[in-house]
Amino acid sequence: MRGGIYRLKEHLAHVGKNVKKCTSATPQALEAKEKVGEESEEVTCVGSSQPHKLGPIDKWTRAIDPTKADSFKQQQLNKELWKEREHEVHKFIARWAYNHGIPFNACDNDEFKQMCEAIGQFGPGLTPPTQDAFRGSLLEEEYERTKCLLQEREAEKMKNGCSIMTDACFPKGAPWVWYHGSYKGLHIDLVLPGMDAVFGVDSVGTVPVAVVTSFSIQTLKPDLIINAGTAGGFKAKGASISDVFLASDVAFHDRRIPIPDKELILHNDATIKDMEGAAVAYVADMFSTPAIFVKAVTDIVDGVKPTYEEFLQNLIAVTTALELAVTKVVDFISGKRISDL
Repeated sequence: MRGGIYRLKEHLAHVGKNVKKCTSATPQALEAKEKVGEESEEVTCVGSSQPHKLGPIDKWTRAIDPTKADSFKQQQLNKELWKEREHEVHKFIARWAYNHGIPFNACDNDEFKQMCEAIGQFGPGLTPPTQDAFRGSLLEEEYERTKCLLQEREAEKMKNGCSIMTDACFPKGAPWVWYHGSYKGLHIDLVLPGMDAVFGVDSVGTVPVAVVTSFSIQTLKPDLIINAGTAGGFKAKGASISDVFLASDVAFHDRRIPIPDKELILHNDATIKDMEGAAVAYVADMFSTPAIFVKAVTDIVDGVKPTYEEFLQNLIAVTTALELAVTKVVDFISGKRISDL
């Protein structure tokens, strides 16, 4: 036959239509050829699996970006071994928190998770920042980053008519946060209780909200209060996760210690249960200021799941529903008198 090596292979292997099949090829040779073909296909199949997103060199040459952590996850060849190694790292983090009085909630935020991811991406041998760096270059860089964030917020102000105000109208030491702006002809003040200065946790409950409500009414003199927040719902009353309620009545459920919470709640035929609504209503009534209560359900009080776990699991989705509901309430209020509501 005539042709190159490729056609010679086709001739001997009895494949293709370019050349005649070899009449001298034995059945054993053809069987061996088929077996080699199967092994080749198997190797091709195994080798065609998707490669890792990053190779060893890429880990050291790519920019460290903890916000894109999914691209840097290491291959877990042994889950039990990986879990054990992770636990060892957690012990060092816990020891640092215990020895230096770090509040536990300081580790429950995106910045802490990004820090852990950035350290992991850097790899062994990371030198901790010095105190001089904390006071100097790092502080300056964070200051510049914060200025950029504020510039973005100012751009939002120009677009939406809202801006962040200082706490100048509040007493010194108060943790309250005040946002101020206008929306569809309404003058809006948004006040948050802020963080507890001692324990570093959110200021929640009847006492903090009563204080901030009292001072806000006297200082800002609102025509109407909207108390927006999350609540636990009673399944027996038809409440479901992400339901948003416009409360018709409010009542303290922990007013007297001898009265069990649940019995008092059931006596009032309550559908939802929160931590601040009654305190806001008490202060608003004291100063003769109308109030509206908009509450979104994050957890089921009479359900089977632990309240705290269910709250965290649903918080993001529920706050989105709450945002939409509050916007609708404000839209409804716009252009109306208090007597029309």
